[in-house]
Amino acid sequence: MASEGSEQGRSRWWIGLAISLAALALAFWGVQPARLASTLKTARLDLLPTILVLQLLGIGLRARAWQSLLGRVSFRRALAALNEGYLLNNLLPVRLGELARAYLVQKGAEFGTAHALGSVLVERLLDVAIALGALLLTLPRLAAPTWAQDIATGVGVGLAVGVAVLAALILSRRSGPSILARLPGVAGQLLPRLVRGLTAGVQSAGTLPRLLPGALWLLAGWSCAWIQLELFLRMYGTSGSPTVWLFALSVIAFGGAVPSSPGALGVYELAGSAGLRAVGYPAEVALSVAMTVHLTQILVTGLLGGWFLAKEGESIADLARAARSLARRPVESGGA
Repeated sequence: MASEGSEQGRSRWWIGLAISLAALALAFWGVQPARLASTLKTARLDLLPTILVLQLLGIGLRARAWQSLLGRVSFRRALAALNEGYLLNNLLPVRLGELARAYLVQKGAEFGTAHALGSVLVERLLDVAIALGALLLTLPRLAAPTWAQDIATGVGVGLAVGVAVLAALILSRRSGPSILARLPGVAGQLLPRLVRGLTAGVQSAGTLPRLLPGALWLLAGWSCAWIQLELFLRMYGTSGSPTVWLFALSVIAFGGAVPSSPGALGVYELAGSAGLRAVGYPAEVALSVAMTVHLTQILVTGLLGGWFLAKEGESIADLARAARSLARRPVESGGA
């Protein structure tokens, strides 16, 4: 079994790497290397302090949103777990950091990992809803390409499915676990606990006193990112409008969700440059902005995640093992 898991892990790495390389090739398609180098050299580094302040503020607002959905943890605990999860997302494929932060945030709390995963699920759906709303708001104002409309349709369907899953979890809180308990072996032992924990987390995060503040804090975090994008554009001698900010960051958010190598390498650059090129920015400027935005995010969240890990005496290897264990048996760490 261990060798089989190791083999699957290597397969995910290779598949993710192939996707990232293909995305990078597409991102650089039509870009002239000399012009790209020249554009990068013109970067206004004097804007970096303001950009970094907005980056930190946005991360803090996202942590506050998650804390609102969880309801029973301190802001510091939510902030630490969030950044440690971001760090792991930058190092491992298939966004294992989301599992890691659920594992970390429940340590010492009154709820288990499955409950925390329920709050992560609600937070992710809120995030998607904000990005989709921003995209739909901008499409009538832009001569948007067909692929942008297809993204909006696909994400809308996915969001509807996600809401349906949440509703099913809530409605099946009593009957679901009892039905799953009839399954043979380990499945009959683990799945009922997982469903009970997830349902408790979803129900807790989905109450209006938690859901509404969580959504507003997330929206404030998005506002920081929209303003940041304007500063990144000015860094390379251009500027945008609110419509451009909302459209480009929505495309980045959906593109970055595509499974790839750690840190969404390649797919982030492709999504960012495609979004900006679609609204008229030169290829070299679009790619320069996308690369700089991505690098800033990775460095800031990586440093914060590493600092929190060091403060708590955790190691990246231990956290990675915990995340992989959760991927196999989500309720064994921290209970349901």
